Amino acid sequence: MLGAIQAETGGDRGLESSTVNVLMDAIRRTFGDYVDSVPGFNDAWASGRTPLRMIDQAADVADARGL
Repeated sequence: MLGAIQAETGGDRGLESSTVNVLMDAIRRTFGDYVDSVPGFNDAWASGRTPLRMIDQAADVADARGL
């Protein structure tokens, strides 16, 4: 997921950081504060179903924040 974020933000570190923060907020809302990183969360799943669901939820969080 982090690689996809980096590719989509085109080297804009500020946008990358904001995106990761929103994604981590969505992940932690569902799975708790023990999740320490996007790569760690992504690697914990055998399939992409749950990480993709978190991306969808992160989009909702970003929309709610006006981002």
